[in-house]
Amino acid sequence: MSTPQPPYKIRSLHGSEVEAFLDHLSTVFGAVGAPRGLFSDHWYNNPHKSLDGVIVAVAGEDEQIVSSMQVYRRELKLQHGRYISIGAIGDVATHPAHRGKGLASHVMTRAETYMLANHLSLAVLHAAPLAVPLYEKLGYRILPMKMSVLHLPAQDPQDPPGWIRWSGAVDFENTDHVDVMTVLHQRLAPPGTFRRTAAYWNQWVRPKSNDTRWKIVKLLAQGQVNGRPAAAYLFLGFPLHEAKVTVFEFFCGFTSPNGIEEPFPPQHQESVLRHLIKSAFDLAATELKTQDVEVSIASSLLPTPCDIPSHVEVDKSWLFKWLGNCSAEGKDGQKTQIGVVEDLFHEIGPEYSFCKTDAF
Repeated sequence: MSTPQPPYKIRSLHGSEVEAFLDHLSTVFGAVGAPRGLFSDHWYNNPHKSLDGVIVAVAGEDEQIVSSMQVYRRELKLQHGRYISIGAIGDVATHPAHRGKGLASHVMTRAETYMLANHLSLAVLHAAPLAVPLYEKLGYRILPMKMSVLHLPAQDPQDPPGWIRWSGAVDFENTDHVDVMTVLHQRLAPPGTFRRTAAYWNQWVRPKSNDTRWKIVKLLAQGQVNGRPAAAYLFLGFPLHEAKVTVFEFFCGFTSPNGIEEPFPPQHQESVLRHLIKSAFDLAATELKTQDVEVSIASSLLPTPCDIPSHVEVDKSWLFKWLGNCSAEGKDGQKTQIGVVEDLFHEIGPEYSFCKTDAF
């Protein structure tokens, strides 16, 4: 693709421009209600942030940022516990006064060049519905995500399951809480989620969100099933002024060293899911507690079987682009070459799902 015509220039972000970059995002996305704190979180809390991974179009002698895109370096989980390094694209924003000039395409080309140079062979992004055709023209492919929408009364009369000994808000200062969630995520997170290091938990998942559009509740339950330690955790988001809420994460299972060898009883999963959702409502705003609500959860996170009334929706706004051959690394350190996009699609599977705390 040719370079943009003057007065525009495409380059990486400079260290002195971070606050100007955040101001730019706030200006563009403020029109749809996204607060500046959201973008500040995404920059300062990102354990893998890189100035080189932020591509901008600048204009004029003062090089004002007018278009942007950030590549978030992540490790995507495949089948059989293998991972590949990817570039998750976010912060795609062009100032209204500079749209229609092809800047986003130029920025995307530079971002893909950066990804290839840094051995990131897969690009993943989430697009607004109207933007999906544009990305398809750039070679991106839709990867549907199934969402189950549960129908629950906010005052769901659910007693705590008998196996639970304690439940309450997650305390990230309590290493036991973090250790338990880490074990559950490592064992149970489905293909399509991201690997979590200790730094990732501490810097990306732990901090309180400055996105004022949501009230986020993070809950943990611990107890014993059949004499063995077990736990569940739930991250639930209440959007302001709406009845529909979103389960960002829900995992439930044994936490003992050999817990992965035995399936967790599904009836206990559904009962603790109901209990934690009810507990989240108890902590949420009063006006939400009086309404019947829809609770959206990635289908790959929903207990099977589940008797909660629900229907399935398909999110077709996740897209990916294959940039070249890559190696998937397994638990034993062995690497497997993946050279065909259909092989990668099969590795992720039809229940592909990002978890919201991994959003970018």
